[in-house]
Amino acid sequence: MPGKTLVRTSNVTSNEPAPSRVLGPCIVTASMMTIVGGFVDAYTFLSHGVFALAQTGNVIFMAIGLATHHPVLIYLWPVLAYLAGVVTAQAVKRLHTPRHAVWALSATLIVQVIVLALIAVLPSTAPEDWVVLPLSAIAGLQLALFRNVSGVAFVSIATTGNLMRFAEAFTAFALRHTRENLRPAVYTAAIVLSFVLGAMAGAFATHYFGHTAIAIAAGLQVGVLVLFIRDTRAAEKRPRVEQGNTVAAPVAA
Repeated sequence: MPGKTLVRTSNVTSNEPAPSRVLGPCIVTASMMTIVGGFVDAYTFLSHGVFALAQTGNVIFMAIGLATHHPVLIYLWPVLAYLAGVVTAQAVKRLHTPRHAVWALSATLIVQVIVLALIAVLPSTAPEDWVVLPLSAIAGLQLALFRNVSGVAFVSIATTGNLMRFAEAFTAFALRHTRENLRPAVYTAAIVLSFVLGAMAGAFATHYFGHTAIAIAAGLQVGVLVLFIRDTRAAEKRPRVEQGNTVAAPVAA
């Protein structure tokens, strides 16, 4: 089935980096990515009254609009754009091989930088759809392509799931007091805190700089790209050696 990983046994040691090491950003990169997510959502909500990334809020506002006979298209279009981004991400994952995965993900981050930069130079009179819809689409891309940090699942564009994972990890650590349980608790706590700090920064920047505040998010996203490239290069330098010379390769059925 798609997404399943089959294990192939070989007597040859492979120097190709393991996909899990390459695709999973380190905690610093994931935290920076989540800061951008919080920043952008605070910016779009304060500037346009809608969430570009956190679609749960848009669905709630849309439901309230339907119940109270208020306009709902303002909330529907971002949801559809987000779904389009997720579908595009699935196509990207289908088309690339593990060897080309790094380039596909790097290209995704570059597209995000370009979109944020273009939005930053739009005039303040530009239609809000020119701002919100591209951001919603790249949010779907990012969520579908960047899902774990060092084996710990995370979401960079919202915080509800991260809060749940933190509570689960913290409870597991409190019950067992093992190092294996401590790492997920620390990582998820860092991700949650990053989203909060990003939202605070977005609110502050939007208040003082108005619609041009999104340029800060573009700069932060450049930092994400640089960190991701650093992570992947570091992973490539580590030889891929599994116990018994067993090499795991993702195989789509």
